[in-house]
Amino acid sequence: MQASGKLEGLTSSFRKDFDTDSAGKYALPNLAAGSYRLTVRRPGFATQVVTLEVGSGVISRTITLALAAVASSIEVVAATPLPGTDAVLDKEIDTASVYRECRSLRSATTTPQSADGAGVSVPGNAP
Repeated sequence: MQASGKLEGLTSSFRKDFDTDSAGKYALPNLAAGSYRLTVRRPGFATQVVTLEVGSGVISRTITLALAAVASSIEVVAATPLPGTDAVLDKEIDTASVYRECRSLRSATTTPQSADGAGVSVPGNAP
């Protein structure tokens, strides 16, 4: 697979950008001895960086690119409020009043009433 990269001299000002062939191969003949940083990248893959020590003779390295992590985000923008969330509170809630209301509802008659005021039988509760 084709990739791109660069080779930088660590002890010299050498820098060479390159593209591999379709098989992922690249050759750089007559490279001077020294230390180099090899960076290889391809979209969709994690960039790989290796250090090479070049002496006399031919060197060969196989670089394996791992799949890159996928980063994504979703932003939800609504022009109108979602159902049930459009109430606006413009005054402070009196918690003592809410507590009293809850207590009065709890102590109210236990016989459920229908909308017309007649008693409603609830299974498990005596009318």
